[in-house]
Amino acid sequence: MSRLRSIINYLIAGMLLTSLLGSCSSDRSLQDIRSRKEIKFGLDPSFPPFEMLTPEGELIGFDIELGQMIAGRIGVDASFHVIGFDGLYDALELGQVDLLLSALVVEPSRMDQAAYGIGYYDAGLALVSGLSSDKLEWDRLKNTCVAVEYATEAEVLARRLQRRSEGITVVAHTTPEQALNTVVSLECDTALIDTVSLRSLSKESGVELRMEEMVTAEPFSIVARRNDQALLTAVNSALVAMREDGALERLATEWIGPLKTHSQGG
Repeated sequence: MSRLRSIINYLIAGMLLTSLLGSCSSDRSLQDIRSRKEIKFGLDPSFPPFEMLTPEGELIGFDIELGQMIAGRIGVDASFHVIGFDGLYDALELGQVDLLLSALVVEPSRMDQAAYGIGYYDAGLALVSGLSSDKLEWDRLKNTCVAVEYATEAEVLARRLQRRSEGITVVAHTTPEQALNTVVSLECDTALIDTVSLRSLSKESGVELRMEEMVTAEPFSIVARRNDQALLTAVNSALVAMREDGALERLATEWIGPLKTHSQGG
């Protein structure tokens, strides 16, 4: 969608500008990490399945494994430091950790001190259908029942679509699982739901649903100090390689759940 492309282009432009500005000062971030053979990641383990603690106190999750894989591709070890969510950016600024890896989204108000890497997982809203339906497009929906979670961005967008498109019925539910179940039961044609809920339901219940398209973008990014551009460039390079070789999708499938798209058929 044009809106999604605009958001992505804005994020890319912001990161490039940050890179140019940061390169003006001395940057030993990556050199220092390679010298000590370790990247220190800061995270708040309260957001499963991305980061969480087992009853035995072990850190596990998507972000933990991602950090280990990035460190391995850079050629160093990874260590993980538990920090309360409100203290993450302070810990980064004070040099207690090298990077933040905690399912964080871009906060423009922090970009004077922090630099955001490319997105490694998009938790935005997706248009979802059953496997037997024809391909659907958000901007072209007509005479369609759309299930959403009550009082969320999804409902706001669906109500907006309802006002401008013919025959749109919006059905709001208490949970995303209830919204998805109406698609499974054929009570609604489609649902507008975040990709984490979509993948999780597919994994837990074995129900197969199909993502038609992303309607909004909410990329999770790794965060560095604004001037640590050499380190952030190395992280971004690792993420690009992981996207190309399928490692990111394998992580998402393992920790969150599978995602079937229209191009995969079904």
